[in-house]
Amino acid sequence: MDWRVCALDGPGGSGKSSLALQMAIDLDAILIPMEAFHLPKPKHKISAIAKNVDLDRFLEEVIYPLEQGKNLSYRVMDLVSGEYRPERVLVPSHKKVIIEGTYSMELSFRQAYD
Repeated sequence: MDWRVCALDGPGGSGKSSLALQMAIDLDAILIPMEAFHLPKPKHKISAIAKNVDLDRFLEEVIYPLEQGKNLSYRVMDLVSGEYRPERVLVPSHKKVIIEGTYSMELSFRQAYD
């Protein structure tokens, strides 16, 4: 099967991270964890489905470039400091991508997945 992007979603503690890591190794793919898009606690939303995840940033930094076949570059939120880490993660457009984490299969992202 020919594919470029897939996502693994499910409840916390269900083994998504372990499975995704092994898949990335076996398939020579880049792993993008939804954890990188968490919001620091002071910015959690009160009444939202994904109150602790910045879905808008994920859409801008990951989904749009994937849909356009471009290289992507995303920032990682350091949950201890509540700040973005200074370095960006770069993903070349030719690499296979596995996106892992809760909310990774949000309806507005699914069109980008194979």
